[in-house]
Amino acid sequence: MTSQLTSFAGTALLLVPLAACSDGAGRAADPPLMSVIASDFSFRAPDTIAAGLIRVRMTNAGRERHHVQLARLERGHTVTELGDSLAASKRLPSWVTLVGGPNVPPSGAPSEVMVRLEPGSYALLCFISSADGIPHRAKGMLRELAVVPSGSPDRAEPRADVRLTLQDYDFAFTPWLTTGRRTIRVENSGPQPHEAIFVRLAPGKTVGDVLTWLKRRDGPPPGETFGGTAALQQGGVNFVTADFAPGDYALLCFVPDSGDARPHVTHGMVHQFSVR
Repeated sequence: MTSQLTSFAGTALLLVPLAACSDGAGRAADPPLMSVIASDFSFRAPDTIAAGLIRVRMTNAGRERHHVQLARLERGHTVTELGDSLAASKRLPSWVTLVGGPNVPPSGAPSEVMVRLEPGSYALLCFISSADGIPHRAKGMLRELAVVPSGSPDRAEPRADVRLTLQDYDFAFTPWLTTGRRTIRVENSGPQPHEAIFVRLAPGKTVGDVLTWLKRRDGPPPGETFGGTAALQQGGVNFVTADFAPGDYALLCFVPDSGDARPHVTHGMVHQFSVR
C-alpha cells in the first residue's frame, strides 16, 4: 500500500493537551513498558524490545509538540531507507505498515498506548511539523527499534470498555462512552490509514469552532487535545486508557487522503460527542 504523507499531526496538535492516557503504574498484570523520551529533535528509547503486547509511554522533554508514530518495516528495508524515501517523495513506501503509537502528551505528563508488536524492524517517527513547515522526522526524530522474539508467553489483550472503529471517513463508538476511567480499543477498519485525536471542547464550543480556529489561530483554542493514537493502517489496533470527565469532546483525523492528499477532516472525518 502507498499513502501520501505530510505532517498530518502538526495542525491538530497546536491545540493545548489536557490529559494523558493511562500510565498503568503499579498494576501487576500490565505488559512490559517501553519508555520514549522526546526532545527537540530526537527520541531517547531502547534499541531493542521483546515482541508481544507492550505499553509505549511517551514523555515530552522538548519545547515543541511531539508524538510517537510506530511503523513496521518489511524484511530487507532500513530506517535510513525510509528517511530517504520520505525526503524524496513524502509518500509512505509500500513496505511500511503504520501500527499506531501514543499521540502528543499534555504538559508535564506522559501519554501511552498499548500495542502488540511482532518481531522485526520498526521505526519511531514524529510527523509533526515545526513553525517552519519542516516535519520533525526530517530534523532527527526518526529512530530504529528492533523487536526480537520473546521467551515469555504473550499476554492477552486488556478488557476494553468501549470499541472505537475508524472508517473512511468516520468514527464509531460501541457502546457509547461514559464518564470515568475507560479503556478504549481503537481499530482501523478503513482501507486508508487513520488516527484518532481526542479533543476536549471548552464550554459552549463545537468541533466547528476547532476547525475554524485551526485555519486562523486567532485567540485561545476552543479545545484541548486529550490523547489518542497515531496513525493505524487497516486492521491495526491500539488500546488507550484515560479518565473522561463529563463534557463535550471531539475526534479528528488529519491523515492526508490517498486520493487528493487533503487531511481527512476535510472529508468529514470529525465527530463531536458528549460524555455524561
